[in-house]
Parts: sequence; C-alpha cells; structure tokens
Amino acid sequence: HDARMAEVISAQSARRFRSIYPYPNAAMHQPDEKTQLNLFLGEWLSHCLACGHELEPVV
Repeated sequence: HDARMAEVISAQSARRFRSIYPYPNAAMHQPDEKTQLNLFLGEWLSHCLACGHELEPVV
C-alpha cells in the first residue's frame, strides 16, 4: 500500500528530530523544528512534481 507520504529523518548533522523541543536548547532547534522541516519537504516535493520531475517506483 502506497500512502504517498514522506518524513524528514535527518538533516545536516541531526539524525533524529523530536516532535517538540524546549526553547532555548543547546542545539538551538526551533520548538517545532520537525514540523517546519516536513512542511518544507512537502513544498519542495510538490514543486518538483509541478516541474515535471517524477521518481521511478521502488519495487
């Protein structure tokens, strides 16, 4: 079943993201860092599709 979903699992040097961060924190993550990254990923993928880019299905 293809849910057509994606999630950011790592970015730059961070490997895992919490749903919510206390602020301020040592890494200076925004309180909603994971949400912001996933929204950006969705916008970027939508842009790629709008420009005619498609991925081949993974079998």
